[in-house]
Amino acid sequence: MEKYHIEYCRNSWLLSLFFILLLSCFSGRALAQEGQTVQGQIVDSDSGYPIIGANIILADHEPLLGTTTDADGRFQLKNVPLGRQSLKVSAMGYAPQFLRSILVVGGRSTQLNIELTEQATQLEELVIQGQKTDARPNNEMALVSGRGFDTELTERFAGSRNDPARMATNFAGVSGANDGRNDIIIRGNSPMGVLWRLEDIDIPSPNHFASFGSTGGPVGMLNTNALGRSDFMTSAFPASYGNALSGAFDLTMRNGKVGRPMFTGQIGFNGIELGAEGSFSKNSNATYLINYRYSTLDLFKKIGLNFGTGSAVPQYQDLSMKLNFPLKNAGKLSVFALGGKSSIDILGSDLDLESDDTDLYGNENVDIYNTSQTLVTGLSHTYFFDAQTYGKLTLAYTHQQNGVQVDTLTWQQNVPSARQEIFSHNREDRLVAHYFINRKWNSKHTTRSGVMLTNFINDFADSTYINYADTWHTYRSGDGNTQLVQAYTDWLYRFAPKWQLKSGVYGSYYFLNDQFAIEPRINLSYQWTDRLSVNAGFGMHSQTQPIPVLYAKPEFDGTDTSLQDNLNLGMSRSIHYVLGMNYQLAEYWSIKSEIYYQDLYDIPVAAQPSGFSMLNAGDDFALPYKFGLVNEGVGRNYGMELTVERQFADQFYALLTGSVFGSKYQGSDGIWRNTAFNSEVVTNALVGKEWALGSNLTLTADTKVVVAGGRYFTPIDLEESRKEGREVRREDDPYSEKMDPYFRWDFKIGLRLNQKKLTHEWVIDIQNLTNRQNGYSINYNSRTEQITQVSQLGLFVVPQYRIYF
Repeated sequence: MEKYHIEYCRNSWLLSLFFILLLSCFSGRALAQEGQTVQGQIVDSDSGYPIIGANIILADHEPLLGTTTDADGRFQLKNVPLGRQSLKVSAMGYAPQFLRSILVVGGRSTQLNIELTEQATQLEELVIQGQKTDARPNNEMALVSGRGFDTELTERFAGSRNDPARMATNFAGVSGANDGRNDIIIRGNSPMGVLWRLEDIDIPSPNHFASFGSTGGPVGMLNTNALGRSDFMTSAFPASYGNALSGAFDLTMRNGKVGRPMFTGQIGFNGIELGAEGSFSKNSNATYLINYRYSTLDLFKKIGLNFGTGSAVPQYQDLSMKLNFPLKNAGKLSVFALGGKSSIDILGSDLDLESDDTDLYGNENVDIYNTSQTLVTGLSHTYFFDAQTYGKLTLAYTHQQNGVQVDTLTWQQNVPSARQEIFSHNREDRLVAHYFINRKWNSKHTTRSGVMLTNFINDFADSTYINYADTWHTYRSGDGNTQLVQAYTDWLYRFAPKWQLKSGVYGSYYFLNDQFAIEPRINLSYQWTDRLSVNAGFGMHSQTQPIPVLYAKPEFDGTDTSLQDNLNLGMSRSIHYVLGMNYQLAEYWSIKSEIYYQDLYDIPVAAQPSGFSMLNAGDDFALPYKFGLVNEGVGRNYGMELTVERQFADQFYALLTGSVFGSKYQGSDGIWRNTAFNSEVVTNALVGKEWALGSNLTLTADTKVVVAGGRYFTPIDLEESRKEGREVRREDDPYSEKMDPYFRWDFKIGLRLNQKKLTHEWVIDIQNLTNRQNGYSINYNSRTEQITQVSQLGLFVVPQYRIYF
């Protein structure tokens, strides 16, 4: 692996130098600045209806520069100076907002979607409004364990690689500690417990090279250039989110910007990108937004550049698109799409056996061929019945498919002989319809009720070659379709000036095995003082089992019975309890703390005494193969979290998060054990700063330090492994050993050059600055007959260049 890092970093620095040299090509050009347009829409936070006549004023600017919203709540503030700016937004009867440090760049307008909250009483609501921050969830029904974020936040933190999932690991209660995948581990839960939602539709894993049934992957498919303001929730989330145990990622795609065509070009480790957006015609508010990306390493391979990855070059491409058509009744019609395909060959037969690190891309004793593709496309229609009520219908189709072939290698005099041993093909298509009605009854009461219908169409088969029987066996297979019906009601009640109650109920019915759930949710908040608020949350949550798990078959076909497969498995269930507080230390500084307890039950475990539990599913690339499971397992997660944050102001921001927690489970043998995700402690410290180098050049720097406890793993039985010639784990003592703690220091530095009609950005993100060899996995090598540790990425340099024009 050291050889790979030297080769990769050398080429990365050459690429970075090329980006920096581009600066000299533009430095001789006229650098005169020109004001840019800030545009957007202002709506009521509860009803979603446009606010007419709202005032938008540029702060600290002489002479006064401002504008008002039109009949559709839209505004355009022209001639805004480039750089960081702040806006004052106000409207009669609404609590005002002060938007700080908005980035205005050349070559493209800045778009804002602003929600104002109606004041029940003038004085009291103004006090409460002052406690709201940029981190508040976009979903007004979430009071606890929720966090809002936008594109700039996703791109700001070092080490995030412009990936929303990796960005989320900076938040309290979330653990990544995995350089190879962006799995989201929330409060010790399996990453399989996370719900992904895009444009109000539940979607499969939006990641390249994602395993079937998983929620993470090595490379994110979501393009930050196309994302709008989104939400991330870690506990007791509102009733509108279901079929998830641990958390929800609610993503939106932004609308294209109104006006002339605008373009974005970008090249970096994640890919080579090109984006376009604008109005369909000169006098139209209908807009388009489209972004395309292609794998940088694959393109360089095609032109003969080698980055030290050998044959294991990731090939992928993806496309993000949204078309938006405003309607006369303040509603809108939108068309959206997200799609991608990827493939990689990880060939042990190509590895240099003289190297000390032959497990960089997997196992030297196997050749792996992996392909995957994902598509999400849909149409949504929003219609306002009146200024207080609107309905939204979304119809969508999603597709996920992946294939894996594993060939076992037999080495003789360092020459491999391959034999196909595993073949897996998985495909799932979904037809989804989601409709909800949002009603603002008055300034105190708002309700949202909806129903989501999903039709699953599956076709999958996992086959493995059985050595001793000299035959192939299909361990799980299935095809056909089934349905999931989800219904919910959320209610927001501001029953006193300092009190807010957000409650709801969720229900679902799964037709495949006649499983149903009815789950109450409740969040309560009290504004104790003008600086301190306290909150509490409770929620019952459930999740259906992955369909391939339900169709797992016994080892011998002749003994198949309906009692031995998993078709009768019910939903896994959990109850969340949360207590929290928010304290405003100063104008820009805040503290947030939560304590929580999560009770998990009806978890699938083995029928006979065993330490197996589906709570550990997701600690490997593939779903576990077990049949004859029963819903008799339990688990518990508990802990405390702390967040200290400084909002971006005066060119400076900071974020410190810490989590201390426990994650335990009990299998059918009745023994309490650590889960695979019980790292017990996670801390993140981030600091960022900007410096203005003249009127048009800005230097940016960001650094992050991550410290996390090591993961628990099941030890390898060395004697049995040598006897059988394959890896044998001590399944009688699962997750009893722990890896060393995880430590990583990242540093990112960049330049932003604002020119008259375009903006350039150069960024170099240096990850794992100390080159620490964090442990990734413990494996048995059948060639050397030794136990080896595979390390994660060492020093990793990620350059990026972006241009707006």
